[in-house]
Amino acid sequence: HYGVGVDIYAFGMVMLEMATLQTPYRECTSTAQVFKKVINNVKPECLEIILHPQLKQFILRCLASEKERPSATELLNDPFMTIGDDDNLPVQLSSRASLYKEPVSYTHLRAHETGR
Repeated sequence: HYGVGVDIYAFGMVMLEMATLQTPYRECTSTAQVFKKVINNVKPECLEIILHPQLKQFILRCLASEKERPSATELLNDPFMTIGDDDNLPVQLSSRASLYKEPVSYTHLRAHETGR
């Protein structure tokens, strides 16, 4: 059954990939493994490297089971979407982020990518 909830789930996956710069479920070796994890509501491993609590909770809300998944309007009212003192600060990732030995941020990653 396709509905708006599927779009919210997809939005959560896009947010996860943007936040971690990792493909969700990259730990899986086949499409069948991904399908099984999604069906059983097993979250992607890369979710664990997000240190920003509000961002992580926002993504988890998007990836919740269909019955618990919020609407777009509810997401717009999420604390993560409100303007706060920490806006425009880099998103910190755990040192478990592959390729990096220390917590990284978008600023760090952008500098790494551009050689600056």
